[in-house]
Amino acid sequence: MKIVIVNDADLNEVPPIRNLLDILIDLRHEIVLLSRDKENALDEYKMKGVKTYLLREHPDNILGKAISLLKRRRNIREIIEKEMGDLLWAASDKSAIDIGVNILKKYKSVVQLLELTKDIPLYTGQNFIRAHLVKYAKAAWKIVVPEYNRAHILKIWWDLRELPVVLPNKPYRLPPRNIPDEIKLKLNKLIQEKRKVLLYQGIFARDRDLETVSTAVDKIQNYVLYIMGRENEYLYNLIRDRKNIEYISYIKPPYHIYAARYADIGLLPYKPTKSVENYSELNSLYCAPNKIYEYASQGLPMIGPDIPGLKFPFELNKIGICYRADEPVSVIEAVHNIEKDIETYKTNCQKFWNLENVVDIINSIINNTRSE
Repeated sequence: MKIVIVNDADLNEVPPIRNLLDILIDLRHEIVLLSRDKENALDEYKMKGVKTYLLREHPDNILGKAISLLKRRRNIREIIEKEMGDLLWAASDKSAIDIGVNILKKYKSVVQLLELTKDIPLYTGQNFIRAHLVKYAKAAWKIVVPEYNRAHILKIWWDLRELPVVLPNKPYRLPPRNIPDEIKLKLNKLIQEKRKVLLYQGIFARDRDLETVSTAVDKIQNYVLYIMGRENEYLYNLIRDRKNIEYISYIKPPYHIYAARYADIGLLPYKPTKSVENYSELNSLYCAPNKIYEYASQGLPMIGPDIPGLKFPFELNKIGICYRADEPVSVIEAVHNIEKDIETYKTNCQKFWNLENVVDIINSIINNTRSE
């Protein structure tokens, strides 16, 4: 099967799309990939036989962005018409907008929604003209989301004819057993750490409540909070004058998973927040973090706030404990309760890792894609 994938994001910033690519390659499908790429990730896929097209970044000025956006969308649509095979896959809501309603209707198409939002602006940088995502959703043959509750929310929001398919954000491939020297060098401080480690991997933003956890760690004897991800202003403000936080620089996937080998507890500090990048406030409430699977793959028990997206996988599988949001004392209790039965949590993490088969799910999506 020939599959055209459009990814309006930097390829290394969306692990679920790399998972998709790796699975489709192993299933021996012919792939055409249109993607942005800041770190030469496209070269890796060229070597694996993927035909690639680089989507250019926008200029900094407003007029240049507008012109670039229109050119890019026209270019994407021309490439699709030239390369189209059996299936068209939009890797996000923005990718679906780039493709356009007419082309989504014209071909068998899948729209994968990595975040939960009812609607987004049609053009970046303004909020007056909306995209009306429902049109794109109804134009697609299949909608794919990473979490069960999100599937039901979108079905109701958009009055969809069928429930979106749930494809968990589970890594398809773990990094090699032996750590490359350059990665080991970046992790050296963590590897040598004598204190117990609470680890956070991910973005630094308002919907990640690291302040509460940092306050709690101050009061837990022999613990330190390690955080890793891309640098930004939020990070700088967080680590300023805090002695209990150690920062590890960004490590590209899947090599970042190595850090979990050297931690004691994994952290998922999601905090439902309004108006974060046009996402719904339900986005963090019903979070679908790949970190759950990444931590579990290394047998790392977890803690996070009491929200549905964490409470149900934690409690159903006994892989973690929820704490009360904004309450450092509850974080401390969660850490101590994990420690009391840590070997059981570690074992359950490995069981949880083996539950989902993402290859089977992707196969079912492709094989059930219908024509009129």
